[in-house]
Amino acid sequence: MMTESNQALYHEMLSAPSRLAAIQALNLVDSPAEEVFDRLTRLASRLIPAPVSLVSIVDAERQFFKSLVGLKEPWASLRQTPLTHSFCQHVVVSGEPLIVEDAREHPLVHDNLAIPDLGVISYLGMPLTTKQGVTLGSFCVIDTVARSWSEDDIETVRELARSVMTEIELRNEVHALKAANTNQQRSEERFRQLIETAPGAILVIDATGQIALANQCVVEYFGYPRDELMGKAVETLLPEPLQQAHRAHRAGFFAHPEARPMGSGRDLSGRRKDGSVFPIEIGLSYTTIDDETLAVAFITDITERKQLLSKLEQINQDLTDFAYIVSHDLKAPLRGIASIAEWFSTDYGAVLDEEGQELLGLLQTRVTRLQDFIEGILRYSRIGRIEEEWEDVDLQRLVENVISSLAPPEHIQIMINGSLPIVHGGRVRLEQVFQNLLSNAIKFMDKPQGKIEITSAKNRGCWEFRVADNGPGIEERHFTKIFQLFQTLNPRDEFESTGIGLTLVKKIVEMHGGTIIVNSEVGQGTAFTFTLTEKGKPV
Repeated sequence: MMTESNQALYHEMLSAPSRLAAIQALNLVDSPAEEVFDRLTRLASRLIPAPVSLVSIVDAERQFFKSLVGLKEPWASLRQTPLTHSFCQHVVVSGEPLIVEDAREHPLVHDNLAIPDLGVISYLGMPLTTKQGVTLGSFCVIDTVARSWSEDDIETVRELARSVMTEIELRNEVHALKAANTNQQRSEERFRQLIETAPGAILVIDATGQIALANQCVVEYFGYPRDELMGKAVETLLPEPLQQAHRAHRAGFFAHPEARPMGSGRDLSGRRKDGSVFPIEIGLSYTTIDDETLAVAFITDITERKQLLSKLEQINQDLTDFAYIVSHDLKAPLRGIASIAEWFSTDYGAVLDEEGQELLGLLQTRVTRLQDFIEGILRYSRIGRIEEEWEDVDLQRLVENVISSLAPPEHIQIMINGSLPIVHGGRVRLEQVFQNLLSNAIKFMDKPQGKIEITSAKNRGCWEFRVADNGPGIEERHFTKIFQLFQTLNPRDEFESTGIGLTLVKKIVEMHGGTIIVNSEVGQGTAFTFTLTEKGKPV
């Protein structure tokens, strides 16, 4: 009789999840009899000969007979026994053959209930083990009397056990192939559905340039019935002047397939069935099905975009014309007004009373403010429209020149911590950024000892700059407002400001691919932090 420790060991090994999963995957337990296995058990009974032959699959609680010959009732009808009646469990645990000449005297099985209930006296069992080393059960022959098993008997059972496993492995491979085929069919169907329901036009093209798949959007774009598109050369959908060049591009793509983002490369046009031509944008990817590389083209009709761009270009031209009108037709009269005010002040200032002199001074101030205002609008409108050559800009030298030109008063100290980097960008635009930030810090400084600090650091592929001061600070509720056009936080008569400077700074920083934020504490000071992309490309 097995000890408690042996029983625990047996239970652990027979209940191993990987083993039970393998048995379940093979679909052998609780399945009907099959002639291919029954033929082998009948052959074993004749060749040995032996009255009982079994293909036994052992799980955690029982042994199931996938095939049986000569087993007495009720076990033959049940086609299973509990493990209390199982010799085959010992074959599974050991993974080795079990040869029993007289079970009543064998120390491993002498108390097994299969002896009195099934009449098992002698037993010869061979393990049924998969290629992965999982023992499923046993192929065995049984006699109801004590007997010696010959070498021929042992070899015969071993060969029949191998035949059982060959059949099991074959059906497993067939099942895997069917499952793979089913999965592939499902994948292909999902692929087709995905293409069909996509919001844009999608073409699938084989290496010969023939259309293998097209969704409904392609049909709507090009005006061909779907069945007419299938198998047609993709160049048919292009104007004739582009067809020859496209064949060369297609051959190059299939030689070295790689994804290409939408819009990259040359401008393209599509040709509808009726011969009409329209602008398109194409992105390329690829997939592999049954070892065949297929190109996947994502096509967008950009007719509407082209029309919008044309309108935008016209609007930009109108803005350019407007800027010229502002510059020529408004600045000239303003200069005249300023000159007249200056002459009036010089020639008649002495005869004006105090109120008159105050009004004249106010007139001159307002004229100057309007001139600055117009100049600020012009600067803002030029950004992004008037191209500036991008170059490597030494910010250390640039900022030092800005500080020198601003000539800060003696009670304000401007410090550059460390050295500023060289960046790629528009020199004039970058100068405007630092000039606006530093001039604001100087203008609004309210401390007897003002400090302005400029620092820089590299952070995730960007240069990060910080201009901080110990001035009056800004309330948090104004953090967004200060970057809006024409917005000022102080009365204009108290501080001369057009409300354009920080808006200009924000636009320039964003044009350089960066962002700008403000952090401030009222009474303590303000810090503007902005980034510039390391390689600096205009956006």
